[in-house]
Amino acid sequence: MRNLSYCLGILSLFITTASFAQVPAAGGGAAATNSNVPFAWPVPETGDFGIGFNAVPLINIIGNATSGDDKSIKNMFGKYNAVFGKYMLADDRAIRASFAADFTNATYRNFVVDNTANSPDSLVTDFFNESSQSFVIGFGYEKRRMKGRIHGIYGSDLLFSFERNNHTYTYGNAFGLLNPTPTSTNWQTETAQPTNNRVVSQNNGSFGIGLRPFVGIEYFFGPRISIGGEIGYAFKYEVTRDGEMASEFYAPSEDVTITDVKPFAGSRSFSTGAQNFNGAVILMFYF
Repeated sequence: MRNLSYCLGILSLFITTASFAQVPAAGGGAAATNSNVPFAWPVPETGDFGIGFNAVPLINIIGNATSGDDKSIKNMFGKYNAVFGKYMLADDRAIRASFAADFTNATYRNFVVDNTANSPDSLVTDFFNESSQSFVIGFGYEKRRMKGRIHGIYGSDLLFSFERNNHTYTYGNAFGLLNPTPTSTNWQTETAQPTNNRVVSQNNGSFGIGLRPFVGIEYFFGPRISIGGEIGYAFKYEVTRDGEMASEFYAPSEDVTITDVKPFAGSRSFSTGAQNFNGAVILMFYF
């Protein structure tokens, strides 16, 4: 709710600034005209380039900085930070490209009974680290209908996605001759129990290709500067590659802990659904 308030506040500031900054169009460039407004903004024309980014992380940083909350500063490189580029083939159409990235690095822990102690109050810690990287690259074609400073946009993107996942597990209780079934966390059920075999790592990745028709709006609050958003509906085919899982167990005859690595099969899938770059508010600059 707080983030929504910040977004609305920033947007209101842009609109208010635009209403007072009555600068006539000059030096070429298409003009955003309106019979009720005694001035016109220069807007993109044939041959112009545009570059933009998702303004939501920046809005969150500004908003949380004023409230003393630094969570958004720590997370500014997560959850689909996206950049966008356009080249105007004509005043009303463009080719475009986009790049979005999502990085996750999280560590979870669970306290379990220390098998080497005689007290139920003595605990050790198991850890689960989750690391993932995903990227979406898009190339598309865009058309627009212009009404003053409001431009409606529509078109289609061809999307390519790449994802890599890596999970690692470490345990507080070690295997040993006196402890062949150490108490360990089962991270699927989030419960601790004695075990003679436990997972220590697993990894896999995926590749996808899709088509994304979209519609959206750009509002030009300044000369060649716009803020807007869009929503699309993606049709995606995805291939999950074969992965590897490593587990460890104790060999009492040799008094050693053995790590066993086995492959597991990937999959193929087709899916459809809304895709809007995680609710991006797109700030664009044209030159």
